[in-house]
Amino acid sequence: LETAKEVISAGNFPVRKVLNLLKVSPSTHYYKGKSGVRKHGVSRSNDGIITGAPLSDEEVLREIKKYRKQFPTYGVPRMTALLKHKSNMKVNHKRVYRIMKENHLVLKRKCFKTKRTRARKDFATAPNLHWQTDMTKFQIPGFGWVSLFLVVDIFSRKIVGWHLSTRARAKDPLVALEMAIRKELWPKVCSYASHLTLRSDNGCQYLSRTFFNYIEKIKNFVVIRHELTGYNQPEGDAYVEWTIRTVKEEEIWLQEYESFSEAKGGISRFIEFYNKGRMHSALGYMSPEQYIESLYARLPKAVNAG
Repeated sequence: LETAKEVISAGNFPVRKVLNLLKVSPSTHYYKGKSGVRKHGVSRSNDGIITGAPLSDEEVLREIKKYRKQFPTYGVPRMTALLKHKSNMKVNHKRVYRIMKENHLVLKRKCFKTKRTRARKDFATAPNLHWQTDMTKFQIPGFGWVSLFLVVDIFSRKIVGWHLSTRARAKDPLVALEMAIRKELWPKVCSYASHLTLRSDNGCQYLSRTFFNYIEKIKNFVVIRHELTGYNQPEGDAYVEWTIRTVKEEEIWLQEYESFSEAKGGISRFIEFYNKGRMHSALGYMSPEQYIESLYARLPKAVNAG
């Protein structure tokens, strides 16, 4: 880098050719710090790495490999966010993509071909105003099929209720719904008594008399407006569908459960991590609970009239 500076300062050769010949990145040469003074290097992580020295690709690759073991499904955007927020590295997504591509770490992009259908877009302006619920099944070798029911708040992407069952009876989704009500609504029933909307697909559990009777039974405490998606419209409850995919890709499909209790414990730990620690790009790379806390922190404080 110092050699490149000397040759460029002499003014005999084009800057680009000198940088290419000496294999120096243009961004490193033109980098300017907060003071506006050009610096040849970037800040590094807090783990004893010297600040101000050039950040090599080997160091970035070492951090990427460390996170790849923990998060094998993360692509370039989330990996860049991890390097910035967890390792305190000043790198952009283009450099992360180049390093991952050179080391065959870039995930293959998934292409989804679906029929275009009309579905009403869901919006929520505050937590616990609009929930979506759905179920999925997976197999435990040597045990059999089990059903996982989820309830998701579309504003914060938080999993507010869940239940793992060996069967898929009409009362099983009610266990997840009751967990969500007790955890999220029960302390503040008066605030949400007439505003909560619950959307589900047209599965037999959600169309059963047991499910409708439960919603009718609790209307004196919590009024829930239950709405159904259109037939053959999975995008109608896309938030919970995407959450189910995340749980499968980042937990279920990576594990080899040997029993029902082991599967339940693993999913429980992942959901706790999902709500408290997993970064969401739609939430500014914050976890659901961090996003809610940041929302409440921005509220104006009450003025003491006395």
